[in-house]
Amino acid sequence: MNKLIETLIKEKLTLITIESFTGGGLAHHFIKHTGASRWFKQGFVLYQAEAKAQYLGMPLEALNKIDPVSEALVKKLLVKALEINPRTISIVTTGNAGPNVQGQQKVGDFYIGISDGKHEHIQFGQAKGSRIQIQQSGVKMAVKMLSEFLSTYYVVSPK
Repeated sequence: MNKLIETLIKEKLTLITIESFTGGGLAHHFIKHTGASRWFKQGFVLYQAEAKAQYLGMPLEALNKIDPVSEALVKKLLVKALEINPRTISIVTTGNAGPNVQGQQKVGDFYIGISDGKHEHIQFGQAKGSRIQIQQSGVKMAVKMLSEFLSTYYVVSPK
């Protein structure tokens, strides 16, 4: 995590999170570190469809045509996040933590997306276990994806 933080600071980047199934766990993972205000800008938990529609500035009926656990939704949220916050890295999580299913995906299925406006990575993941274990798996995968994203597109300080 230290290498990740050093890279964000060196590159003058900030992070924003837009979370659904991780429920703020990803933002918490980042802001628990001393000095996080230098590189963590803001986090949103958009849990209900109405909240996602409001954030995206679209009618709920239009959003309901998109699977709530999908690459398509992640892409829309990434685009909107970067419209509002250029020169940031945005991370989006959406998935089924259970026990109920949303959309066409199974409990434990999720998508995570990362974008800086120039580069975009979206990945499908699956986790087993309790609701909390599934959420923690999503947070872990998002942090790993961010680390890989930074090492691919930005200077990574040796540690």
